[in-house]
Parts: sequence; structure tokens; C-alpha cells
Amino acid sequence: MIPQNMNFLSSMASLDGNNDNSAYSYFLTLNSQYYYNVSVSVTMKDQDLVFTTSLSILTSIDLSENNLTGMIPKNLTALHGLISLNLSNNHLVGPIPLEIGKMHSLESLDLRNNELSGMIPQSLTNLNFLITLNLSYNNLSGRIPTGNQLQTLDNSSIYVGNNYLCGPPTEKICDSSKVQNSTGHARKVSEGLSKILLYLFIIFGFGCGLWVVLWILLFKITWRYIFFHTVDRWFDSIYTYMVLYLGRVRK
Repeated sequence: MIPQNMNFLSSMASLDGNNDNSAYSYFLTLNSQYYYNVSVSVTMKDQDLVFTTSLSILTSIDLSENNLTGMIPKNLTALHGLISLNLSNNHLVGPIPLEIGKMHSLESLDLRNNELSGMIPQSLTNLNFLITLNLSYNNLSGRIPTGNQLQTLDNSSIYVGNNYLCGPPTEKICDSSKVQNSTGHARKVSEGLSKILLYLFIIFGFGCGLWVVLWILLFKITWRYIFFHTVDRWFDSIYTYMVLYLGRVRK
């Protein structure tokens, strides 16, 4: 899993660009000549870039093509000075953090080939410096946000492989009526199930009550005598009432 405390990377969290690089400069140079050759390969903006002498200004995280699992930690969005974030080709799940719009310096975001789900956060439109975006081949759903810099990223390949995304730049239209119909259908199904459960509960209660009565009549002789005696008295009362009533009607 990606560590939850990524916000401790203070140089990536800073926006002022006044980080102290003197230790790095001393490490890299000696008498104005490089004595230690350092290079880092980073995939940024859909390009494989190699940084050597400019490592001090590199604010990028590239964790692509690993076996990372779990969710993208929310604390990662506290890295306001981060320029590039590449978490592609992993097994990350869950939603894209809603606070991703706080990463104001982000120019490249690559989350393709994961198992991310849920809607694309509207805050993504706050990334005014975003040049490269790739959210393809996930399980994202809902309407694609529009506005600001995100409006310029009109390549449908950014969202390919997400079968439940709709809206521009994809060709799939978000049909609100279908959403309402599906919601109404789900409500009707829920109400139907509630009625069925109610009827089953009533039948079950009636069956249990009837079984208790039958059990008492079968195994309790005294109670059986009282029951049938009471029933006989009810029938006698009804018979007597009917005889008297019919007799008065004839008169």
C-alpha cells in the first residue's frame, strides 16, 4: 500500500520554491566539477525523462508498474508543490480523493490501468496547470467534470476503458431520464420486496399461532375440553339468537 503519511515530503508540499538545496549542491559538485553522476528516470507527461543535474527541482512521484494495492491516501493531496504524479499500472482501488484539486502545481496526472471506482471529483477542474491526464482503464462512473483547464483536455482516450463514464469528450450521452427511471424502478422493486416480506411475516405469524393452538388441543386434555365447551356455547348462543330473531320476523 502507499504510505498514509506522504505529506511529510516537505519540499513537495511547498509552493514558494524557496527550498534549501545547498546540501544537494555540495553533494553534487566539488570545485565546480561533477564528481558524482546522479540520474533518475521519470515518466512524466507521457514521456520518459531523465534528470541529472536538475534533481534539486524535481518534484515528481512515479510509482507506476508496481503491485501497489489499497486506496490512494488522502494525505497525498497535501503535496501542493508536486508537479507530476504517476500511479499507473497498479492495483489501486476506491475513489479518486476529493481533495485532489488542492494539488495546484500538478501538471501531469496518470492513474491509468488500476481498479479505481466512483465518480471523477469535480475539484479536478481546479488544476489550472494540468497538461497531461490519463484515467483510462479503471471502473470510474458518472458524468465527466468540465470547466477551466480540464476543458482543454478533450482527448477521449483519457477516459477509455471506463464503461460507465459519460459526457464529453466521450461519445456516450448522460441520459438523466434513464437515471431517474432506474432510480424509480429500484424504488418500486424495494417497495415490492417490502410488501412481500410483510405478507410472509403475517403468514408466518398466523402459522405459528395456529400451530400453538393445535399443539395445546392435542396435548392438553383440560384445555381441549374448555376450548370445545366454549365453542359449543358460542354456537348455542348464535342458534338461540337466530331462532328468536326469526320468530319475531314471522310474527
